[in-house]
Amino acid sequence: MIHLVLLAAGSSIRYGKRKQFVKIGNKRIWQWSLEKFIGFVDDAVIVVPKEETGQIDITDYQIPIKIKSGGKTRLQSSYLGTKELSGGIVLIHDAARPLVSSELINGIIKKAKAFGAAVPVIPILDTIKLTDGEKVVRTLGRDRYKAIQTPQGFETELIKNALENAMIQELEITDDASAVEATGKTVYITEGQRTNIKLTYKEDLKFIQQMLLESE
Repeated sequence: MIHLVLLAAGSSIRYGKRKQFVKIGNKRIWQWSLEKFIGFVDDAVIVVPKEETGQIDITDYQIPIKIKSGGKTRLQSSYLGTKELSGGIVLIHDAARPLVSSELINGIIKKAKAFGAAVPVIPILDTIKLTDGEKVVRTLGRDRYKAIQTPQGFETELIKNALENAMIQELEITDDASAVEATGKTVYITEGQRTNIKLTYKEDLKFIQQMLLESE
Protein backbone atom coordinates (compact mmCIF):
# COMPACT_ATOMS: atom_id res chain seq x y z
CA MET A 1 0.00 0.00 0.00
CA ILE A 2 1.36 3.39 -1.02
CA HIS A 3 -0.29 6.46 0.51
CA LEU A 4 0.06 10.09 -0.52
CA VAL A 5 -0.25 13.06 1.83
CA LEU A 6 -0.45 16.24 -0.23
CA LEU A 7 0.26 19.31 1.89
CA ALA A 8 -1.83 22.23 0.66
CA ALA A 9 -2.55 24.04 3.93
CA GLY A 10 0.22 26.65 3.91
CA SER A 11 -0.52 30.37 4.13
CA SER A 12 2.06 31.26 1.41
CA ILE A 13 3.21 34.45 3.12
CA ARG A 14 6.14 34.97 0.71
CA TYR A 15 3.92 34.50 -2.34
CA GLY A 16 1.22 36.88 -1.14
CA LYS A 17 -1.73 34.50 -1.49
CA ARG A 18 -2.32 30.77 -1.22
CA LYS A 19 -0.21 29.60 -4.13
CA GLN A 20 -1.51 26.02 -4.01
CA PHE A 21 -4.84 27.33 -5.36
CA VAL A 22 -3.35 29.40 -8.19
CA LYS A 23 -4.81 28.29 -11.51
CA ILE A 24 -2.68 27.26 -14.49
CA GLY A 25 -4.70 26.33 -17.54
CA ASN A 26 -7.87 24.68 -16.28
CA LYS A 27 -6.34 23.23 -13.09
CA ARG A 28 -5.11 24.55 -9.79
CA ILE A 29 -1.55 23.93 -8.61
CA TRP A 30 -2.64 21.27 -6.09
CA GLN A 31 -4.46 19.40 -8.89
CA TRP A 32 -1.39 19.39 -11.12
CA SER A 33 0.62 17.98 -8.20
CA LEU A 34 -1.95 15.34 -7.27
CA GLU A 35 -2.22 14.04 -10.82
CA LYS A 36 1.52 13.32 -10.95
CA PHE A 37 0.99 10.61 -8.31
CA ILE A 38 -1.94 8.82 -9.94
CA GLY A 39 -0.72 5.36 -10.89
CA PHE A 40 1.86 5.31 -8.10
CA VAL A 41 -0.33 5.58 -4.98
CA ASP A 42 -3.34 3.65 -3.72
CA ASP A 43 -4.99 6.51 -1.87
CA ALA A 44 -4.42 10.13 -0.93
CA VAL A 45 -5.04 12.64 1.83
CA ILE A 46 -5.12 16.31 0.84
CA VAL A 47 -4.45 18.65 3.76
CA VAL A 48 -5.96 22.09 3.20
CA PRO A 49 -6.87 25.19 5.24
CA LYS A 50 -10.01 24.63 7.31
CA GLU A 51 -12.02 27.15 5.29
CA GLU A 52 -11.18 25.34 2.03
CA THR A 53 -12.28 21.81 2.99
CA GLY A 54 -15.62 22.16 1.19
CA GLN A 55 -14.08 23.68 -1.93
CA ILE A 56 -11.89 20.77 -3.10
CA ASP A 57 -13.34 18.78 -6.00
CA ILE A 58 -12.01 15.20 -5.93
CA THR A 59 -14.65 13.55 -8.13
CA ASP A 60 -12.40 13.05 -11.17
CA TYR A 61 -9.76 10.83 -9.61
CA GLN A 62 -9.62 7.05 -9.63
CA ILE A 63 -8.26 6.57 -6.11
CA PRO A 64 -9.84 7.10 -2.67
CA ILE A 65 -9.13 10.65 -1.48
CA LYS A 66 -9.80 12.27 1.88
CA ILE A 67 -9.74 15.98 2.64
CA LYS A 68 -8.33 17.00 6.02
CA SER A 69 -8.04 20.37 7.74
CA GLY A 70 -4.45 21.40 8.30
CA GLY A 71 -2.79 22.96 11.31
CA LYS A 72 -0.93 26.20 11.89
CA THR A 73 2.46 24.62 11.10
CA ARG A 74 3.84 22.10 8.64
CA LEU A 75 4.40 19.67 11.49
CA GLN A 76 0.76 19.88 12.56
CA SER A 77 -0.47 19.46 8.98
CA SER A 78 1.75 16.43 8.34
CA TYR A 79 0.66 14.89 11.64
CA LEU A 80 -3.03 15.42 10.85
CA GLY A 81 -2.56 14.06 7.33
CA THR A 82 -0.83 10.86 8.37
CA LYS A 83 -2.41 9.94 11.70
CA GLU A 84 -5.25 7.81 10.27
CA LEU A 85 -3.06 5.95 7.76
CA SER A 86 -1.71 2.49 8.40
CA GLY A 87 0.67 0.07 6.73
CA GLY A 88 2.89 0.41 3.72
CA ILE A 89 4.69 3.56 2.60
CA VAL A 90 3.54 7.16 2.75
CA LEU A 91 4.77 9.90 0.42
CA ILE A 92 4.51 13.43 1.79
CA HIS A 93 4.60 16.09 -0.91
CA ASP A 94 4.32 19.86 -1.13
CA ALA A 95 1.28 20.74 -3.25
CA ALA A 96 3.32 23.70 -4.51
CA ARG A 97 5.73 21.37 -6.37
CA PRO A 98 3.67 20.46 -9.45
CA LEU A 99 6.69 19.60 -11.64
CA VAL A 100 7.61 16.42 -9.78
CA SER A 101 8.45 13.66 -12.25
CA SER A 102 7.46 10.01 -12.45
CA GLU A 103 11.14 9.05 -12.20
CA LEU A 104 11.53 10.94 -8.93
CA ILE A 105 8.35 9.50 -7.42
CA ASN A 106 9.36 5.96 -8.37
CA GLY A 107 12.86 6.47 -6.99
CA ILE A 108 11.58 7.67 -3.62
CA ILE A 109 9.15 4.76 -3.34
CA LYS A 110 11.94 2.24 -4.00
CA LYS A 111 14.29 3.90 -1.52
CA ALA A 112 11.63 4.18 1.20
CA LYS A 113 10.72 0.52 0.78
CA ALA A 114 14.38 -0.45 1.07
CA PHE A 115 15.42 1.78 3.98
CA GLY A 116 12.29 3.14 5.68
CA ALA A 117 12.96 6.85 5.14
CA ALA A 118 14.13 8.65 1.99
CA VAL A 119 14.36 12.19 0.68
CA PRO A 120 15.36 13.64 -2.70
CA VAL A 121 18.34 15.99 -2.67
CA ILE A 122 20.10 18.28 -5.11
CA PRO A 123 23.58 19.82 -4.80
CA ILE A 124 23.92 23.40 -3.56
CA LEU A 125 25.84 25.28 -6.25
CA ASP A 126 26.17 28.66 -4.55
CA THR A 127 28.82 29.40 -1.94
CA ILE A 128 27.33 29.07 1.56
CA LYS A 129 28.33 31.50 4.32
CA LEU A 130 27.41 31.54 7.99
CA THR A 131 26.38 35.07 8.97
CA ASP A 132 25.67 36.99 12.15
CA GLY A 133 23.63 40.13 11.53
CA GLU A 134 25.48 42.07 8.84
CA LYS A 135 28.73 40.12 9.22
CA VAL A 136 30.08 36.96 7.64
CA VAL A 137 31.26 34.51 10.29
CA ARG A 138 32.76 31.91 7.99
CA THR A 139 32.38 30.12 4.67
CA LEU A 140 30.98 26.60 4.83
CA GLY A 141 32.20 23.76 2.64
CA ARG A 142 29.24 23.08 0.37
CA ASP A 143 30.16 19.55 -0.73
CA ARG A 144 28.36 17.89 2.18
CA TYR A 145 25.36 20.23 2.16
CA LYS A 146 22.30 19.44 0.05
CA ALA A 147 18.99 21.11 -0.74
CA ILE A 148 16.04 18.90 0.17
CA GLN A 149 12.91 18.42 -1.94
CA THR A 150 9.67 16.47 -1.74
CA PRO A 151 8.13 13.92 -2.07
CA GLN A 152 9.69 12.40 1.02
CA GLY A 153 8.93 8.72 1.56
CA PHE A 154 8.60 6.80 4.83
CA GLU A 155 7.34 3.60 6.33
CA THR A 156 3.95 4.75 7.55
CA GLU A 157 4.32 3.76 11.20
CA LEU A 158 7.82 5.24 11.31
CA ILE A 159 6.72 8.70 10.21
CA LYS A 160 3.55 8.64 12.30
CA ASN A 161 5.56 7.91 15.44
CA ALA A 162 8.20 10.50 14.50
CA LEU A 163 5.63 13.23 13.88
CA GLU A 164 3.83 12.44 17.13
CA ASN A 165 7.16 12.61 18.97
CA ALA A 166 7.91 15.96 17.34
CA MET A 167 4.50 17.27 18.36
CA ILE A 168 5.05 16.20 21.98
CA GLN A 169 8.49 17.82 22.04
CA GLU A 170 7.15 20.91 20.23
CA LEU A 171 9.95 20.74 17.68
CA GLU A 172 10.17 23.32 14.93
CA ILE A 173 10.68 21.44 11.67
CA THR A 174 10.66 22.56 8.04
CA ASP A 175 10.51 19.10 6.51
CA ASP A 176 9.14 15.76 7.66
CA ALA A 177 12.47 13.95 7.56
CA SER A 178 13.61 16.20 10.42
CA ALA A 179 11.06 14.50 12.67
CA VAL A 180 12.56 11.11 11.81
CA GLU A 181 16.08 12.42 12.40
CA ALA A 182 14.99 13.63 15.86
CA THR A 183 14.18 10.03 16.83
CA GLY A 184 17.71 8.90 15.95
CA LYS A 185 16.61 7.00 12.84
CA THR A 186 18.61 7.29 9.61
CA VAL A 187 17.16 9.09 6.60
CA TYR A 188 18.56 8.06 3.22
CA ILE A 189 18.89 10.22 0.14
CA THR A 190 18.15 9.80 -3.53
CA GLU A 191 18.82 12.11 -6.44
CA GLY A 192 16.34 14.95 -6.82
CA GLN A 193 15.69 17.09 -9.88
CA ARG A 194 16.37 20.78 -10.42
CA THR A 195 13.09 21.19 -12.28
CA ASN A 196 11.19 20.01 -9.18
CA ILE A 197 10.99 23.55 -7.86
CA LYS A 198 8.56 24.82 -5.26
CA LEU A 199 6.32 27.72 -6.19
CA THR A 200 7.57 30.20 -3.61
CA TYR A 201 7.76 33.59 -5.31
CA LYS A 202 5.64 35.04 -8.09
CA GLU A 203 8.70 34.95 -10.37
CA ASP A 204 8.58 31.14 -10.19
CA LEU A 205 5.11 30.98 -11.73
CA LYS A 206 6.15 31.74 -15.32
CA PHE A 207 8.61 28.83 -15.45
CA ILE A 208 6.19 26.41 -13.80
CA GLN A 209 3.37 27.49 -16.10
CA GLN A 210 5.50 26.99 -19.20
CA MET A 211 6.65 23.54 -18.11
CA LEU A 212 3.17 22.34 -17.17
CA LEU A 213 1.42 23.56 -20.30
CA GLU A 214 4.16 22.13 -22.53
CA SER A 215 3.63 18.72 -20.89
CA GLU A 216 -0.10 18.66 -21.68
